[in-house]
Amino acid sequence: MSDFVEVSDTEMWRRLQASDQRAVIGLKAPDRERGIWNDKVLLDAAQLNKARAALVAHEGVELLAEDDVRPVVTVRFQSADAMEAVRRLPFVDYLEPASIPGQLTSGCKGIENPAGGVPYSGPTDEVTPGDLLPVIYNYSRIKEAWDRGATGAGITVAVLDTGVFRDQLQLFAEADKPGGRFTAGMSTGRSVVHINVTDDPDPWDKCNHGTRMASVVANPRDGSNMVGVAWKANLITVKVGNDIGVDHVETNFVASGIRQARARGARIIAMAFGTGSWSYRNIEDEIRLGTNTVLFVGAAGTTYCLEGVVFPAKMPEVVAATGLDPAGKLYKGEAWDDFVCGGLEVDVGAVITNAFAAGRYPTRQMITFGGSSAATAVVAGIAALVWSQNPTWSPQQVRDRLYWAAAYSAQKNAVIGYGLVDAYKAVGGSRPTKTVRYRNIIKMRHLLTTNTLHSHALNYVHPGTSGQQQVTAFAGSDDNDLWRVKGPDGQPENFKVGEPVQNGDTIRLEHVLTGKNLHSHGGFPSPVTRQQEVTCYGDNGIGDANDNWRIEIEGGGTWDSGTRLRLIHVLTNHALHSHPGKSHPDWTAGQQEVTGFAGRDFNDWWLFEGGVVGSPIRAKHSGKVLDVAGISMANGADIQQWDYLGGHNQKWTLDPLGDGYYKIVAKHSGKVLDVRSVSTANGARIQQWDYLGGDNQRWRL
Repeated sequence: MSDFVEVSDTEMWRRLQASDQRAVIGLKAPDRERGIWNDKVLLDAAQLNKARAALVAHEGVELLAEDDVRPVVTVRFQSADAMEAVRRLPFVDYLEPASIPGQLTSGCKGIENPAGGVPYSGPTDEVTPGDLLPVIYNYSRIKEAWDRGATGAGITVAVLDTGVFRDQLQLFAEADKPGGRFTAGMSTGRSVVHINVTDDPDPWDKCNHGTRMASVVANPRDGSNMVGVAWKANLITVKVGNDIGVDHVETNFVASGIRQARARGARIIAMAFGTGSWSYRNIEDEIRLGTNTVLFVGAAGTTYCLEGVVFPAKMPEVVAATGLDPAGKLYKGEAWDDFVCGGLEVDVGAVITNAFAAGRYPTRQMITFGGSSAATAVVAGIAALVWSQNPTWSPQQVRDRLYWAAAYSAQKNAVIGYGLVDAYKAVGGSRPTKTVRYRNIIKMRHLLTTNTLHSHALNYVHPGTSGQQQVTAFAGSDDNDLWRVKGPDGQPENFKVGEPVQNGDTIRLEHVLTGKNLHSHGGFPSPVTRQQEVTCYGDNGIGDANDNWRIEIEGGGTWDSGTRLRLIHVLTNHALHSHPGKSHPDWTAGQQEVTGFAGRDFNDWWLFEGGVVGSPIRAKHSGKVLDVAGISMANGADIQQWDYLGGHNQKWTLDPLGDGYYKIVAKHSGKVLDVRSVSTANGARIQQWDYLGGDNQRWRL
């Protein structure tokens, strides 16, 4: 991605023709490199008037508009020669097309449907007084943040997008539209403003993208639709275009929208649009004018990712948000165009699997949402929750808090930045620390690439190999990522069972699906880089001393979630290691190579994060597993036995309560195994329920 300074005259003229030969021109003093930098204009009134007059007097230049704050004008060129001459004038800071070209795909999917989008039919949750609660909120613990009193009250969020549907009463106050619900229910005492900065006389949403963004950010908590993340925040919606995907977006509209939102008190500005190929100084400079008072949140990009994160999210002044899957990895859907952008410029993420939003109807008929746009709306809402708890903070302090409360706060990841934001932690709650204990089943993630430690029933076939089972780092997520933590070779199965794993402990990791242990050995090269081979070896969990690995935890202590560690092969002193871009279609099944590395570097760091991985609880008599009926997210859902299908409603974690008892937690919902009505009778029904600490939710194994 670059600006237009180095573009040839021929290419620039071609691009201006796509903008009706209109250009935005920044002006400067001849002895300065820029006309504005950050929040300072670097030329005086006399210099500005002189530059403007000379430009207007130039043959073939039609003045269309002047900015009243920044030294910027918009012109139309009558010829390529006029443009070429103007580009070389000493008082021209930059010259760029007046509009951002459309992208490959529309942001208005399903707009032809009466509901205003593709109807949503996936799982939902519910919150008092009866609003639908998007399940994606649960991954960021947003409801828990609300329970701490964080609602977004007193904070104004602006959404620069396509406007909102005129029929969506959730996004209008009663005073502005009869039946408006924005200040209804639990969302009283706030305001909503709708602004149109485009040249379209129709100020309302013709797309659906802006409506979806605004509803996720700040829909009311009134019991009639869905609840927004910041349901007490003030809202400003600014229409800057009619389709943030295929339509051309005027850079002057974006700049004007930012300025008008700031003037009306916006503390957070969400921008889920952009371009992957170019940056625009007209927008850059307007953003930089506001960074002392405004937190900007931008979408990292969806579908078009050839240049990585899109502009303006790519700017360091903007928090770039991307979409994640429930495992906390970069989202990739089943459709060819259903993926989001990752990269070094990504800052944080939010889960977007099963995302939905409000459409045209003010009732509980939701439409689908997704991409980095959905993540941007969630992150902007969480920022409002944080700021409402800390109203004197600066934008940078709120930004730092988001990073600190994210999954990779210890070390920014090269693909998803600091990762999934924990809203509860961000507003002052403590993140529940999960400690790895002997006999736990876990997943381990390579810190720099987010790939998971993985094995499968394929053996190495590369030159010099031992021919043992492959070990890789996998970009996806499946049950081949599951490992059981055990004591060192020669120790019984019940060695230290339930005790925390400590820095310096020697352990084995048994691959759950194949019963072989993580293993290494000297004298056998790895398949791609020819470092030391790492394999899986043994049968039914029994191997040899080359299965032993020493835990080295940064800072010492217990092996907890969010702490990075190295696994050191005891007999060779090589570190478990992986690295991006090293794979082979046959020798590593196309997945990322895992090796033993004699040195030490950042490619040796691994994480256990997000809690102990759920595993099925199987009935011996039938071979079936405990299953939450209907994959329900609701309190009171029945527990039944069913054939194991691999769903998260069939996976459970055992969380010790410190007295020999455990709570048994469903992976998909976070709810626990519960004896209905605290019954002590034979035949009492078992259900899932929020954990309340009752004896009917405590189990001894």
